[in-house]
Amino acid sequence: MFLRVLGMVDLIGGMVFLLMAMNISVFWPLVLFSMLLIFTKGLFVFVGDKLSYVDLVLSLLLFLSLFFTLPGMIAGTGSLILLAKGFASFA
Repeated sequence: MFLRVLGMVDLIGGMVFLLMAMNISVFWPLVLFSMLLIFTKGLFVFVGDKLSYVDLVLSLLLFLSLFFTLPGMIAGTGSLILLAKGFASFA
């Protein structure tokens, strides 16, 4: 159950990145909310989870996207990574 909740967090963040990659304006509280969720999920790095480094980097990118427009390649890559992690948690 907990793994599926964390997968949903990844899917939400992946959809935010996907919208950014397609140059669709995203409601900034949604970006902030998903950034905080992914950052919190990234704190599992202290438990020993190596993929949590990816979550920390992607939450930093979401934070930067509040102030700057991310290039489509970076937003698309972040989207693919988070969507893949999200769908893998349901398998």
